[in-house]
Amino acid sequence: MKRNIFLMAATAVSIMLLGSCNSEVADDANASVAKIDTTHCTTFVIKETPTTRVSITGHVPNGGAVVNWIPDDKLWLRTPADARIGSMGNNLTGVSAWAKFYFPAGYNDATYQVNYLGHTTRTDGRHVTIHPSQWQGVPNNTDHLQYVGDCAEGVAYRDANKAGIYNLTLHHLPAYLCILPYCNNEVIRPGAKVTKIVVRSDNAITGTFDVAASKFAAGTNLGTQIENALNGGNGFSLENNAPNQALNAAYFVIVPGVHTLTIDYYYTSPQMSLPMRLTKRMAARDYRANTMTDIYANLNALNFGVKYYMWDAAEDVFAGIPQYIGAPLDIPTSNADSRWYNELGGYQVAQRSAKSAPNIAQASWYTTTVTFVDKFTQWTINGEQGRGGMWIKKLSAIAGQQHVTLDHMATYDLNSRNAAQYAATQISPTGAIYSSMSNSQIVSWYDQSTFVWQDEYSTKYYESVSDYFFLPAAGDSPWKDNKYDGAGYYFDGPSSNRNRYCYYWLSSAQGDKAYVLGFTLPETTGYKSPVLIKAAPKNKLLPVMYPVQ
Repeated sequence: MKRNIFLMAATAVSIMLLGSCNSEVADDANASVAKIDTTHCTTFVIKETPTTRVSITGHVPNGGAVVNWIPDDKLWLRTPADARIGSMGNNLTGVSAWAKFYFPAGYNDATYQVNYLGHTTRTDGRHVTIHPSQWQGVPNNTDHLQYVGDCAEGVAYRDANKAGIYNLTLHHLPAYLCILPYCNNEVIRPGAKVTKIVVRSDNAITGTFDVAASKFAAGTNLGTQIENALNGGNGFSLENNAPNQALNAAYFVIVPGVHTLTIDYYYTSPQMSLPMRLTKRMAARDYRANTMTDIYANLNALNFGVKYYMWDAAEDVFAGIPQYIGAPLDIPTSNADSRWYNELGGYQVAQRSAKSAPNIAQASWYTTTVTFVDKFTQWTINGEQGRGGMWIKKLSAIAGQQHVTLDHMATYDLNSRNAAQYAATQISPTGAIYSSMSNSQIVSWYDQSTFVWQDEYSTKYYESVSDYFFLPAAGDSPWKDNKYDGAGYYFDGPSSNRNRYCYYWLSSAQGDKAYVLGFTLPETTGYKSPVLIKAAPKNKLLPVMYPVQ
């Protein structure tokens, strides 16, 4: 994400009684003032590139933006008595870098505040609404911004050397986003479209404001979310594997300030049976007035590089085969094969494919907090789409709640037992060594950033999504007829036989068994499932759990 600042140009504005400007009007071949009685006008002549408009035909990522005037533009003048006087018209017949605006005659003060308030539907000369709905019909186009919050201000200073002439520089008041999505997933990209973008913030980015009096210092109807349904929900193309401004650039106007933004991207692909959503959470930053921030987003779903291994094998079972789907299953039979499991004896710490996974002590802490079954989130694995998984609290969040360090959690479980020693006395092919203390369920999502859940007494609780990570339901045995049949996904439907059993290798082992973290996606109305830690034979083919702190 990079910031671009609007290219600023001092804007010369002439204010003069008509008697002194008849010749200028006559000399302007593009003037369109037939309906204006120019004998009783004061004229604002803008001779250089202005900064009031956001008809951004010249925005270049990383290179700023050029703005222009359009025929519907209007200026507002603030009098010493706090009256707001709107321009009577202008000379524009098309897009132009300069313009003339006409006001009633007789304004001669040393200075005047001047505002641009967006489309001419703004009729009070004061208020601007930054809308929570900012539709955009055409890629890389900003015409909609004049309706949803674009505005600017400046102070006009009388020129001491020219009677009735004022010089004015106008500055945009909001901040602006240019979002540039792309997709480098070869499976998703053909025919893909991004249909909607939702920008969410930890504080107000929308509302109605008296910008002519106090900019954005105070407002009403404040909101923290902006939705842009691209092309009326029909979407912009997402067939680009790198940012392509002309293809799908989407523009937003927001209240300036320090915001922590979360952006939800909704997109579709003919290759995917379900619509997809990818959420990008961004660090806090200062989105300053009169700036354009470019945001790049790779919409490749939740693309997990899941591979299936015997425990801590040097290579996965399909080593050298990039596409799992339909590949024959050739199971290794001895330690002469690099796909064979690690045969170290006693308590073991992984050295190869599983070395970055959590160990049994760390994983035991995952079972101590609320977890959430999710049957909706989409993901891709090895070029196929799946759906569903488990949200598990991060160790860093658990450590803060339990008042322990991450180093402590790497050795000891919740009861301060050495987790490796305890597990060695409990090892069993089937029994759980650790299991979730609560069987929690998602009731709903709040603003897509918070889990809402309830206990057995129907008391509701709220958890921040940022404290959690997602484990896809990649499945336990994705083989059929001795071929990889796909990870599958959590199915809707009445069948009680569609439970999905999911296990991931940990980095700890004992003897001829290794430890796994597992969960089930049950086909029940409550969508409840505990997280558990158990032992499994080392020759079992499972994905490796990725490290999450």
